[in-house]
Amino acid sequence: MRNAGASFKRALPYGILAILATLAYAGSLRNGFVWDDHFFQNDFQWIDSLRRAWDMAFTPLFHSSSYLRPLPLLTLYLEALVSGRSPSTAHAVNLLLHLGVSFLVYRLSLRAALDVGYGGAKSWVVAVLPSALFAVHPALTEAVLWVSSRFDLLATLCMLLGLWLSGVSRGPWIRALLVAMTFFLAALSKESAVVFPVVLVGYFWLRSESAQAGISLRRAIFTSDHLKIYILVLIAGLLYLWVRSEMLGSSALKVGAPSSWERHGSLVAVALSKYLQLTVLPFFGNSLQHTFMWDELRGARDFFPSILLAMLYGTVAVFALFRSRVVGLWLVLPIVAYLPVLHILPLPVGPNAANQRFMYFPTGLLLGLIPYVAHRLSIGQELRRGAVVLGWGFVIVSVLIVRSIVPMWKDDLTLWSWVIRTDPASPAGHGNLITAYVSRGHLIEAERHLEYVAMNELSTGPNVPIDLGSAYLVNGDLERAEYYYDIAESRVNVMLAWQQSMLYAQQARLSLELRRPERVAEYLKRGVAANERNLEVIGQVLFYCEPLDLKFNLGRGEMTRAKIIAHATGERFNKVIGDSMSPQRFCPFERSLP
Repeated sequence: MRNAGASFKRALPYGILAILATLAYAGSLRNGFVWDDHFFQNDFQWIDSLRRAWDMAFTPLFHSSSYLRPLPLLTLYLEALVSGRSPSTAHAVNLLLHLGVSFLVYRLSLRAALDVGYGGAKSWVVAVLPSALFAVHPALTEAVLWVSSRFDLLATLCMLLGLWLSGVSRGPWIRALLVAMTFFLAALSKESAVVFPVVLVGYFWLRSESAQAGISLRRAIFTSDHLKIYILVLIAGLLYLWVRSEMLGSSALKVGAPSSWERHGSLVAVALSKYLQLTVLPFFGNSLQHTFMWDELRGARDFFPSILLAMLYGTVAVFALFRSRVVGLWLVLPIVAYLPVLHILPLPVGPNAANQRFMYFPTGLLLGLIPYVAHRLSIGQELRRGAVVLGWGFVIVSVLIVRSIVPMWKDDLTLWSWVIRTDPASPAGHGNLITAYVSRGHLIEAERHLEYVAMNELSTGPNVPIDLGSAYLVNGDLERAEYYYDIAESRVNVMLAWQQSMLYAQQARLSLELRRPERVAEYLKRGVAANERNLEVIGQVLFYCEPLDLKFNLGRGEMTRAKIIAHATGERFNKVIGDSMSPQRFCPFERSLP
């Protein structure tokens, strides 16, 4: 009976977290796919076997030179095969992963409580509140409700698991191997895992400082057990870099210089201040789904409050490192976790100053380590009880907020209509709403909204005219398709390389329908120049240039997809052109590519 009671007490925190997460997110099982979900689920319906799923998982994401994320892609493709691309299955997997991450936040928080001297039932009582805050935090909804945030869920799961494993009672080399494996898997989930080694060192330092104040840095982070972990983590990192090099070929992550250091510094400060605000006061001063688009034309004076908040936080963190190292480390570690997405380096993290899904790992880290700091607060018991009541009040309110957010992710029309209501000037909102109309075949509504955007001097992304042109091309309205492709081409200078290449691929298809071989060849040549991994372009080139020995830097999965596109191009060519012209007239190359 005593054993049963002990087991119940051990299971109770997990039950509380499971109930809270289910109450908040159960409605997501009724949601469909939105946004990039269609790319992973609907655009890859040709993946009909484990072999093809494996091959495509290890190809660059979005055919770019920046992203290699095979672990999340493999889960997406495998669950699509098993479930027949069921949205409910995909959302259930996301919810289970979120619950697993919440459990890990609890385990880290429980360890922290034990480290600072809380024993018995008091330890889990102290630990369950931070993990409950994480489980239903309103600012983390994007990571859970958007199937395409699988990257953030898995990367966070692996990194928090690695931190937890670093303190388990195992042989030192076994423990080191387990930590290194989790780092490797995190890196295969998302490139932001690059911060894990630094976070791991900081975690060791925090635990050592909590146990013995003023301990030397060497004794805190360079014990023999720590060194074993560092060695294997380094090997795991080198192995990941090798895999990345093999999969991406000679391509490298492209980094460019900012156009203005003043604006770039302002962007860093705005991003940090937004993340701090959303962590402490979710959506205060912002809408529930704010896109935080960055305006390059504004300078430091326009963002003075954000810059002041970021500087204040940095000053407090540095000051705390000297006065109370535990508090300082607790403040610094989440910032380290944010480094890949703070725009300190102009890496390809999108046009937004902040993205809510990027908060997932830093928030889990912040809340999982909070008992180290709470223990040091010199406040009376009444204030402590009041803080606990306030915390659980925040949990209850958060459940209600999350439940109201969940239905907004039901489908694209619902999501982007909501975004525009809450953030009327959002370019992403207007652009994606038009795309949602197009995907449903509501072309009149799409054009009306495009006119509304123009009349109100708003803006959309460059994909909108491409999507409209493609819709009219599919419907056989070639004149209207050409009209929108011409609009898109007039904006080619503001497009990313992959967007330019996609436009040229679609213009080549239109030119085939218009029986213009020279235009087909020209557009395909431009498409290859813009992005040599664009399968829509390469597939067409393979058909038109079949006699040539063309060599592209593609993986096996990419080549399989390109050949499928080549076959479809051939079928369309035979229907439109027949025997009246040779396919070679449409080939953009006269000899083999180097």
